[in-house]
Amino acid sequence: MTNSAALQSFVDDELNRAPMLAQKVIDDTLMVLSNMPMSASPAERFQAVDLAMTLRPQRARVAAAYVESLRHHVKRLMSGDPAPWQEAAPLTGGRFGVNSLQLVDENKVSADVLIAQCITQIKSIAEFELRELTTFMSALAGDMQVTTDHNPFKAEVQARALWAAAQCLPEAGGLRAVFMKYGSAPFAQELRRTYASACGRLEDAGIQPAVYGTVVVPSGAKIPGKSTGWTDNDGALRAVGQTAGMGTPTGSPFVATAPAELSAEPEYLGLLNRLFDVILSDRRLAADVKAVLARLQPSATRLARYDQSLLDTHDHALWLLLDRISWQDEVLPGAPHPTRMAVMQTVSSLVNQISASAGQSAALYQWALDNLLASERQRFDQRRQRLVQVISELEAVALKSTQPATLERSSVTAMGAEQMDTVPSQLLDLPSTSDSQALDGRWIATLRPGHVARMYLSGQWAHAQLIWVDPKQEVFLWADCRSDAAWPIKRSALSMLQRESLAAAHEPRSLVRASARLVASRITRR
Repeated sequence: MTNSAALQSFVDDELNRAPMLAQKVIDDTLMVLSNMPMSASPAERFQAVDLAMTLRPQRARVAAAYVESLRHHVKRLMSGDPAPWQEAAPLTGGRFGVNSLQLVDENKVSADVLIAQCITQIKSIAEFELRELTTFMSALAGDMQVTTDHNPFKAEVQARALWAAAQCLPEAGGLRAVFMKYGSAPFAQELRRTYASACGRLEDAGIQPAVYGTVVVPSGAKIPGKSTGWTDNDGALRAVGQTAGMGTPTGSPFVATAPAELSAEPEYLGLLNRLFDVILSDRRLAADVKAVLARLQPSATRLARYDQSLLDTHDHALWLLLDRISWQDEVLPGAPHPTRMAVMQTVSSLVNQISASAGQSAALYQWALDNLLASERQRFDQRRQRLVQVISELEAVALKSTQPATLERSSVTAMGAEQMDTVPSQLLDLPSTSDSQALDGRWIATLRPGHVARMYLSGQWAHAQLIWVDPKQEVFLWADCRSDAAWPIKRSALSMLQRESLAAAHEPRSLVRASARLVASRITRR
């Protein structure tokens, strides 16, 4: 983050106002607790009374904890730390140390759920004010196009600070969770006023807000928790052609023996180029992925001369290959990680062979797609092999879960980089079969090794691949796609994440589907 003098001065001023904000949030929360609706259950009323009686004498400690946490997170964020609440290496998440493997149970997930719900409240209630403050922060940092979020008081930081304040309350009776439940909405309302007041002071000081570089998310883009349907054919490409006034292609204008006939249907090549232009302008694609996709465009143009079905369906081998190449960016570490470099070299080699081929056909792209899928399977097998000792120990503990068991501590090589300790058997408090069936969801029941999910763990989102499931289907071993972290997660904890929309299947998105709809929308506007 750019640490300009003007930005630092504003941040210091806001931090000085934080104690007043904390006290106001506590007052508002106590007001909510004293005015419980008639529809509240007796248990909820008892919790509210218990929290109010505990919070009043502890309000000074709660407010101080919020301010201290906020200062800590803001300071680290200003120094360039993208996730200031992470105290250790990315998502290794263990009470036994950075390099330890810890079973993720309901208690660990509950904290993530409460924080995520608070973040959602803030972003929902203070959406406009938060966006406006971000533009002013960018102006103070000299980033007039808002290419980066320079706001150190973002929702994630504020929610973490409120959770830190909740730790001053007793854990007994679930008072911390009750505080987050009833305090998140008043907190979001106060933040809304705080953000608006900050924007007003900056505007009065003559600061001109920056302007967002608008990014239009194409219709049909990936939505967490929903299947992309990435191989379905709904005729969107044909609809684009009809919208452009092209009509439905008849005959076979793109034949190898008569390239001159192409002049009768030049709009189809224009449509193909438009689709590639939109795909290559997608800001979600990394530079190395865009470079490879761009090299496929000339080959795709040659293919269009001979293969009429290219612009009739989304599940043509060319489009599936493009989707799978872009998928590598989702499941690989960032450059210049050796694994990413090796995979992209393999992809580049496949593209080179396609470009060098004299004859273009769907079979050629299907061959490349099959090779890329085989490469993914090989990476999965290698990752599983690196975790084989962890799997062996988890299997042993799961089999003995009904009896007291103690495992010797040992170092386990995970993902070829980190050393992880043995999982203590006492952590594997596996639920009964009936309990697990009650908590089981349709998605969890269909999980198989190799599936990829998007999860909210340890305060941040991660793409994780399922490596192993124990025979009782009570423990799922996941590995982070972009780091060496791994987590054995109890079914009940996974079910909790799913219910709160913090865990869902993650699949390749269809580049051509989204691009076709965006092209059609642009043509319609014209």
